[in-house]
Amino acid sequence: MPAHARPDWVSNPYRTVDQIFENNSELYVSDPERLCRDIAAAFQAKTFDDRSDYRYFIPSVQSWKCPRDIPRRTLVHFRCMIQNEQSSAYHQPFVQIRNSTSGEVRTVCGLFKHHVALEENQMCLANSDPRSLFLVQSFKCVPVPGETQWVQDLNTLHDSARVSTSDCTIIAHFFGSAADGIRINEMYDIFGIVYGGNPDKAPEAVEPLHMAVYFARKRAHSHPELSFNTAELNGILHELRYLRPTLLEFLRSFVQGDIVAAEYLLIHLLSSTYGSRDGLPIGNCSLNLINFADRPEFAARFKAFISEIIPKARFFSLGIATLNNARMCPKLDVESSDTEQELLPGILQLTGHTHLIIDETTMDAGTLNDAGVKNLLALQKLATEQKMDIDYFTQQVEFAMDTPVFVLSHGRSLIECRYVVPVKPDNSYTETVLSDDTVKVIRKYLTAAKFASYEIDEDMRKEIVDDFVEKRKTDRNMSGILLHNQLELARYVCISHGDKALTSAHWNHVQMLEKERIDRMKPSINP
Repeated sequence: MPAHARPDWVSNPYRTVDQIFENNSELYVSDPERLCRDIAAAFQAKTFDDRSDYRYFIPSVQSWKCPRDIPRRTLVHFRCMIQNEQSSAYHQPFVQIRNSTSGEVRTVCGLFKHHVALEENQMCLANSDPRSLFLVQSFKCVPVPGETQWVQDLNTLHDSARVSTSDCTIIAHFFGSAADGIRINEMYDIFGIVYGGNPDKAPEAVEPLHMAVYFARKRAHSHPELSFNTAELNGILHELRYLRPTLLEFLRSFVQGDIVAAEYLLIHLLSSTYGSRDGLPIGNCSLNLINFADRPEFAARFKAFISEIIPKARFFSLGIATLNNARMCPKLDVESSDTEQELLPGILQLTGHTHLIIDETTMDAGTLNDAGVKNLLALQKLATEQKMDIDYFTQQVEFAMDTPVFVLSHGRSLIECRYVVPVKPDNSYTETVLSDDTVKVIRKYLTAAKFASYEIDEDMRKEIVDDFVEKRKTDRNMSGILLHNQLELARYVCISHGDKALTSAHWNHVQMLEKERIDRMKPSINP
């Protein structure tokens, strides 16, 4: 469907809302929550119709250079992160209007409307009944941090030219129970009507935009061409398992030809924190590659490469000045004069599956101030615990994260990572070049891997336990922590092959990788 051929429910959603209300107004007046659900269901059904792609006919907030140009009274969508919760308020879901000429009184729907338009000789009747008020919960929403360019391009299929509103912020208003389950740091597509922002004022005077949210869809991942259905994603991973050798060979070009370092890098790219046990993250594969030659161009090449194959990445050059001056964790702006205190964003406030790439080869000599020490501790907490604190002034609130951390450094990083791999150059390696089509399928492979099903059957569990017991007899350094690390690696080695069940071949491969890694670190560094 061409971009200009928008259906009436997109170009005039108020009319659709009014029609739904008028079809059963007596029921809805007594149960406004039911009306909210029915309106959301109606618009969802139209939006996600299998016969068309909504991105072709529902305008995206990200499609305008200036927020004041975003059309009002038209259904739009915004791909965003929930940055902060705002104050709740109450809304009049229904309004009684009297015709001053005829005396007729009728009830109209006020849901999802900033105001109710009145015609000549019409007036609103005051309603003093507090039971008629409806709760509205508001959230501050911002564009998804770290979203890479290829994702943005695919998400703007209907635009004739790529534009961006990277600094656009929207205060999203959810009516009734629609706000249940909405959480800070999560990623959503929100659909609704934009208002406010004083579109007639100069850009520098424009106030924040608001959106009356008709419905929201939580995004499991950021790849625009893939389903959110886990079974379908598992099928895609299985179909693309042939890519493993190709991707592994290509990764070697970023680790000076080192096949072992390339294996760990692949595992890191597949990793996702999918749970916790005893307060520790499960699935976290933070990685520190060390012993790089002094090649400043490597970090730039690596950044460009990562940006081409994964949907979301944040890059940070670690140095004394950046640590002392950055704000890693969000912080409440208690000095603000606004009634609604703002939550100042932090570098680490990211949606799930966003990779944090830290270049420590830029570290210089100097002294960390108090802010620098706090920032370093925040990075350490994220790398080891997959947690981030938000400073609400009166208390620190801890949030669980899913942010794979990768650190590139000359020596062992200041940030303790689960896997430290000294790079061992292989001068015989010849660099591999990937075609554009191969890059496209690699993107799907890496995204699908985040949702892979995985299991260890009883026979395999027994084999692992027996193997551990035998090794403990001859190597007292074989601890439970090392076994846990190997089990994490085994999961991703299995997944990287497109398999669901761990096999002896996968387990033996992990043993080989870990033996080589630990041998490289002897005698000066503990594993």
